[in-house]
Amino acid sequence: MKRILRWLPLYSVAAGIGCALLQGTLYAAMDDKGLLPEVHPVIMPLTLLIILSAVVLLLTAIWGSKQDFRHVCKLPAQAIGCLAAAAGCVYLYAAVQEEMALFAVLKLLGAAAFAAMAVYRLLAKKPPLLLPAMLSLIVMLLCFGQYRQWGRDTQLLSYLLPALSALFTALYSLQFVLMELPERNSKKTFVYCNAALFCSLACMHTDLWPYYLALSLWLLSGLFTRPCAMKLPGQVQQCIQSLEKAGYQAYVVGGCVRDAVLGLVPHDYDLCTSATPEQICQVFQKNQLVRSGEKHGTIGVVIRKKVYEITTFRTEGSYSDNRHPDSVTFVDRVEQDLARRDFTVNAMAYHPQKGYIDPYGGIKDLLGGTLRAVGDPRERFREDALRILRGVRFACRFKLEVEPATAAAMEELAPLMDQLARERVYSELTQILCAADDRELVRFAPIVLQVIPELRQSLGFDQHNPHHQHDVYTHTAKVLAATQPDPALRWAALLHDVGKPQTFTQDEQGRGHFYGHAQLSGEIAQQVLQRMKAPNELKNQVVFLVEHHMDELSADKALLRRKLSKYGSNNLTKLICLQQADMGGKGKTARQEQTFEKMLELVRKLEQEEGRLQIRDLAINGNDLMALGYPAGPQVGKCQKELLRLVLDGELPNTKLDLSEKALELLNEDL
Repeated sequence: MKRILRWLPLYSVAAGIGCALLQGTLYAAMDDKGLLPEVHPVIMPLTLLIILSAVVLLLTAIWGSKQDFRHVCKLPAQAIGCLAAAAGCVYLYAAVQEEMALFAVLKLLGAAAFAAMAVYRLLAKKPPLLLPAMLSLIVMLLCFGQYRQWGRDTQLLSYLLPALSALFTALYSLQFVLMELPERNSKKTFVYCNAALFCSLACMHTDLWPYYLALSLWLLSGLFTRPCAMKLPGQVQQCIQSLEKAGYQAYVVGGCVRDAVLGLVPHDYDLCTSATPEQICQVFQKNQLVRSGEKHGTIGVVIRKKVYEITTFRTEGSYSDNRHPDSVTFVDRVEQDLARRDFTVNAMAYHPQKGYIDPYGGIKDLLGGTLRAVGDPRERFREDALRILRGVRFACRFKLEVEPATAAAMEELAPLMDQLARERVYSELTQILCAADDRELVRFAPIVLQVIPELRQSLGFDQHNPHHQHDVYTHTAKVLAATQPDPALRWAALLHDVGKPQTFTQDEQGRGHFYGHAQLSGEIAQQVLQRMKAPNELKNQVVFLVEHHMDELSADKALLRRKLSKYGSNNLTKLICLQQADMGGKGKTARQEQTFEKMLELVRKLEQEEGRLQIRDLAINGNDLMALGYPAGPQVGKCQKELLRLVLDGELPNTKLDLSEKALELLNEDL
């Protein structure tokens, strides 16, 4: 019975499709005056649908288990419901010929918004809050606008009610799109939502009272709606159950809870418990353990070759080095543990039966788009200055606005980051660069410039050049945002013009020039990444891209063949992408955009056809040249380089016969 009930709520999605199709039947049956007939052929099946809704709702209320409704509305089904709503909007637009232009535009916008919502569901992504906000506004304008237009003729209210019923069906789908339900309130919310759906369907052939009742039920259901219940992996549930069987409390905590609230799939799960490290080891004595963090209360438990970190509830003492606590004290309540964390969006815990533990309003901040420190922000950042960069990363990654007091503390205490290990700064900054857009890079300029002081002169530096509309730093931010989120590309974009202020000159007309800035920027990039202790491979590639970002490239096959041989496919492709973004930061034209795309396509074709052609790839080698009469020594190498140039320029085929003939010709010229 429970297994059957688990999938019965999908009937509501079918009802959404039915309502969209029903619009066509109703409008087709209207007479010339636009009035609904007294007896309509769809009344009987509609009545059966309503009875079925009532039966399912009753069965759910009596026998339904809470666990059965945590994930009843799956993503594809939600997408179908949204598409049905979009189809209903399009049909309403097509069916009503004489109406205000505003209503027609609103219906088309509504259809587009529902279709966009369907795409987000199919991609398993949480839609931006702007989308449901826009839908709500469109719905209100349509409902009140249509009521105002038709209100003088009470008979014509019948036109509005079918649209309202389809609307409530769509809203039912959106209820699950925006927030799935926690275990403790899922059953109650499910009943309210379906009761509202039942009443909205009843509006199609009764008086107005079911519509107002449906609206009230929907508002009431919102009181019980919370972010989604986390679907924990089996290994994580196993850890929680093992600890609880031994008499200890256990929760998942931190980033995985934050990601779940946002509708993202967590990659790692951290657990916290009232058990001490010794007790954790005793509970999991049959498992392989990682005890490197034991002095801080953390034990790694290996399950199926994956490590799950379990940390004892703890509070922390003072931070004399602005990074690590001088002491750790174990406590017995999860709320005390959450109090030591950095931001409210990370100070949340979750338990499969108890639901969310959120003493600092992290869920409200997260869904409201706010980043707020736990408690006193200055105290949090003095404890660990790396939290300042972490805050920037969270704000960029999740598009959060930093709460004013938190933002002020981040800027005020930014100098404390000078004491941090450079490797940690590099790691955080790389993640920031890969997540930030141009506005965020400008917004957080005081913090970025604190860790990379070489960029300070760029901020507000006027380039005095008609080809550059922005100061050097703003131009840099726009170039960075236009590149792919690849660490090497993003670092190269950040540092590609760092040498401009030092190379600035002006001609007689007052136009600014930056001769040699690419080479100087490359040297500065080398120093910055050396100080940051960046990996050598990334450092070398960034320096290469910065030094060569002013190279003249074009969609010339011979030129790109030479560059491909010299730089390699990866470096050349990224160099073209950097130049494309650099041009975009100046205001590129469609023609320039096509040129860059053509270059990238040519590089891909050359790579597939020829690969990276080098001397060793020539059809003739040194021994062959000596057999033709070349003396052993530098003359052989000189001939090979010339042959390679001719092949790369397309002047000579890479065949042994052609290369031998050319080699003899070159030998005779030397003689």
